[in-house]
Amino acid sequence: MGDVMRELQLKARDHGRLPMQWNKSHNAGFSAEGTQLWMTINRDYVDWNVASQADDSNSVLANWRKMLSLRKEYIYLLTYSSYTPLCEGDTGKRS
Repeated sequence: MGDVMRELQLKARDHGRLPMQWNKSHNAGFSAEGTQLWMTINRDYVDWNVASQADDSNSVLANWRKMLSLRKEYIYLLTYSSYTPLCEGDTGKRS
């Protein structure tokens, strides 16, 4: 059974999904101390967490908040409209 669980861990879609790192406390504030999480927390949770970024206007958290704010402000534009991506040097001609 251990081999099966190991294979699931290697092939699972959860590699990009980790418990939220809320603060620098045990389990990164995601769950109470003494709770055994089934997913590991990044080792750098003491430095990279919501609490440590909350007051930093240049943090990853602050940038996410800005992006979400723009998404809410321009919801119709971002949801129902279309766009054509332009690359640098693009002449607009298509072959």
